[in-house]
Amino acid sequence: MKNTIFLLLGLLVPGLSTMAQQVNWRAFDSVNTVVGVQIGMDINTAYGLSVANRLPMGIPAAAGIEYWAPFGNRFIDDWNLMATMQGELWRKGSWSATLKPSLGLRRVESPVAKIVSLNAGLSVSGGYLTNRWGALVEASVDQSLASHLQHGLLKETYPSVYDGWYKSMGGTARLGLLANVALGQNLLSVKLGRSWGQFFADSPTIPWYASVSLVRYF
Repeated sequence: MKNTIFLLLGLLVPGLSTMAQQVNWRAFDSVNTVVGVQIGMDINTAYGLSVANRLPMGIPAAAGIEYWAPFGNRFIDDWNLMATMQGELWRKGSWSATLKPSLGLRRVESPVAKIVSLNAGLSVSGGYLTNRWGALVEASVDQSLASHLQHGLLKETYPSVYDGWYKSMGGTARLGLLANVALGQNLLSVKLGRSWGQFFADSPTIPWYASVSLVRYF
């Protein structure tokens, strides 16, 4: 029974955070705010909205909010809301390395269960950036910390199943390539990569992810 619940957490919780916004620091030098729209695919096809503001720090840094939801008829069923921070920790000429932690709240609903989970993520990216274009490698992990389950179909087999908070076991690791090009005050980004399950023990049903983002600088 316990293993069944952990399996549900692993299957239903990952996803929707693959295509998070990445700032091109060279294009960000003279602006304070970036607003983006994204479309991407991992275990589902989703759209995203994001906003980030410059932080008054000794290094280029920004704090933001990102919202992701899969395409569908009922947009309130599944969503992912994340608070993010990102900063350029290393720079040498046009070479750059960025660290981006995040903390999010995710909701997933299906006939099996309704899940609301608390998640943490971390990405590290590095590559070549100019104010006109950039190319980077990005590695990231996304871990579910705790989840609240309201069971559906599982109650037909286990009537006494507990609705409440569980320690989550789901997580995803990703490795991909990111390229962007400046179009005036806009930045067009394309991301493509590979996903793995918890501790690289398995792979998602669709192990590849891709996204396209359009960011506006203000």
